[in-house]
Amino acid sequence: MIVFSYLCYFLVRSSVIRRENRSRMNVPFRLGGGDGVDEMEEKFLNEAKARNMIGLKGHGSVGGIRISLFNAITLEHTERLVEFLKEFQASNQ
Repeated sequence: MIVFSYLCYFLVRSSVIRRENRSRMNVPFRLGGGDGVDEMEEKFLNEAKARNMIGLKGHGSVGGIRISLFNAITLEHTERLVEFLKEFQASNQ
């Protein structure tokens, strides 16, 4: 729930999935507007990779970002992700 709570006011302006169909385990979203801004999403993915956060690229047919929160993801990992989201937002407004 930490990621969901933060994403409510992050740079996310569009979820790829309608609210009633959203998963609690996968959090897909676009950055920078309705259809997303590819350059901003690519920058996000590159900065995440530099922090050893991998596998965040969205599905090939949908694009965007996808955060998967399965059992191997600890609270510490989630908190690090949210901290990165905050830093990315602060430097990209």
